[in-house]
Amino acid sequence: MNRIKWSEIVEKLNKNAPDIYMECPGCISPESCIDELPMTTPVNIVTLNSCCSCLLSYVLDLIPNIGRIYLQSKTSNEYTSIYILNDVVLEISEDRTLIIPIDKIQEFLELLRELDNESSISITKWLEDEGLK
Repeated sequence: MNRIKWSEIVEKLNKNAPDIYMECPGCISPESCIDELPMTTPVNIVTLNSCCSCLLSYVLDLIPNIGRIYLQSKTSNEYTSIYILNDVVLEISEDRTLIIPIDKIQEFLELLRELDNESSISITKWLEDEGLK
């Protein structure tokens, strides 16, 4: 599958953030997220703020053909979304986003296995089914 790259998402976010940041309660300005974004594929796992979570969700949900899964917490109404790009996996929740470089996916899978709850098992299985082992 030909997947979109992180740098392409950053480009879309830079272009659209000034128009959409007002839709995101955690954003004071477009720069609330843009200043925090790695412009190229990060080397390590990176955590982003709630403003970035909202903006990224907005941009990613408009792009067809991205591998994605949505999970709802059993204890709250919060959702977690996982997206697979060409060079990173994104785990987006309401309060934060994790950018996991593909070459760090094993570390992420190990963390999920340690959690050993229903959501982490579902995510692990889905990622492995998508060819990320």
